[in-house]
Amino acid sequence: MPRSLPPARETPIEESLIKRIGRGLRSFLDSSTRTPSTQTQPRGLDEQGKPSPIEDIELGTQWLGPGQPIRPVAPREVRIRRLDYPVGYDYTITPRSYEPVSFQQLQLLADNYDLLRIAIETRKKQISRLPWQIRVKRQPGMTAREAHERTTSDKRIQKLTELWRRPDREHSFRNWTNQILENMLVLDAVAIYPRFTVDGDIYGFDVIEASTIARKIDAQGRTPVPPQVAYQQIIKGLPSRDLIAPQPKLKNVDQLYYHISNPRPGRIYGFSPVEQLITTINIALRRQVTQLEFYSEGGRPDVYSTLPKEWVTTPEQLGVFQAYWDSLFTNTAIRRQVRFMPDGSKIETLGHEILKDEYDEWLGRVICWCFGLPPDAIIKQVNRATADRRSDDTQEEGLQPVAEELQDINNFLLSTYCNAVDLEFAYGENVDPDPKVQAEVQDIKIKNGTLLVDEAREEDGREPRGIGKDHWITPMGPVPIDEIGAAGAQSAEEGNDAGALVPAGGKALKKKRGLLSGLLRSTRLGKGSSERY
Repeated sequence: MPRSLPPARETPIEESLIKRIGRGLRSFLDSSTRTPSTQTQPRGLDEQGKPSPIEDIELGTQWLGPGQPIRPVAPREVRIRRLDYPVGYDYTITPRSYEPVSFQQLQLLADNYDLLRIAIETRKKQISRLPWQIRVKRQPGMTAREAHERTTSDKRIQKLTELWRRPDREHSFRNWTNQILENMLVLDAVAIYPRFTVDGDIYGFDVIEASTIARKIDAQGRTPVPPQVAYQQIIKGLPSRDLIAPQPKLKNVDQLYYHISNPRPGRIYGFSPVEQLITTINIALRRQVTQLEFYSEGGRPDVYSTLPKEWVTTPEQLGVFQAYWDSLFTNTAIRRQVRFMPDGSKIETLGHEILKDEYDEWLGRVICWCFGLPPDAIIKQVNRATADRRSDDTQEEGLQPVAEELQDINNFLLSTYCNAVDLEFAYGENVDPDPKVQAEVQDIKIKNGTLLVDEAREEDGREPRGIGKDHWITPMGPVPIDEIGAAGAQSAEEGNDAGALVPAGGKALKKKRGLLSGLLRSTRLGKGSSERY
């Protein structure tokens, strides 16, 4: 018996659906009957150039279009985040847990590759040779002379300079800076802990081992503002102390200044030069291991020898003879004695392995390039002009950025903890150690008027001779301007020939003629003087 079907249910079709289907059919029919001239009408206009209905425009944008963005699932209260950090990031204890390389690995790489360590120590020595000072910060409209006068008269500068001679009350400024450079170049993390006196004044700045500091972030991925915990010191794998970001008003709370030289978006920790060179360092370390094995165990035998067939008929006999031969050379006293071999033995000497090639030089170039150092000491010799130009380029590209980074660190400590917003820490020019070069620089400055003779004598540690700004530097030496004027007046009265050098006519020209005559006269007088400056 056939199965009866259930009664049909009538479902009305929505009117909007019928409209959309009809509109689509009309659009298809219209497009198939259009002439080429009508199909070039601008979008949104009909054949008469009138605007099309809005529904047609919406249909055109939806057909195979990009679609609408998915509605955000986060609550409206969620703000923009600086990076997509892992959920529960602040629960982690070990610093750099989510970084591919740990602090300890970076320190091991820097300590075990000798060329990398030499580059780091060279940069430290270069920075330590730079003169430094704490001075008044030049404001808009303030001349250099006014800033210098205020620097010499400000009593705070002398007190702060004494503090900076031993910033942590233990190490000299040079050794204190070397600790900062070690953390900066190896870890790209500088941690400085300010210490206060009982009265609340600054006592010193301790450089903390940055590998023990774990950074914390807020909901937006930024460093939490005080009084929230921004850092934790990890000792023996456990949180030891909570620290906040710098806030001099909260002197009874542990705080830390954490500086990163090379921050990157999407990363919480920095990117040090050692981490940038991690692949190159790994290759170099493996090459050094093979070179070390050449001198300890050897990569291959220096000599091969064949034996007569009558001596060796089985591999076991060959092993026995090899052991016997090796036992003869265990005693260093008989290694170089003559050994007799039977007839038919043949000895072949192999050449030494290549221990250094162009790739070793390339590795050295990469290391020096990353640190901004000239590679002249580790590569083949070049001409002197090329070496000097390369040294000047690396001075500008390598040393200057590091010095500016250290200036920023010291200026932050000055302005934040020493209440010296109008003062600044600055490095001076690197003085060339060659006395001849120093003398040439002084001579140029004296001739162009930027340096006085007495100032140059004071730089050399000599007593000033009263040769200041009222002197004219001539080929015969300094001449007082008063003597030039007096000699010029005398020459004008005597009517000597020196005035003929300047054309006559007018009081101004006569004055110039008198000065020139006085200069020549005083120069002649200087020839017979035995006093030297």
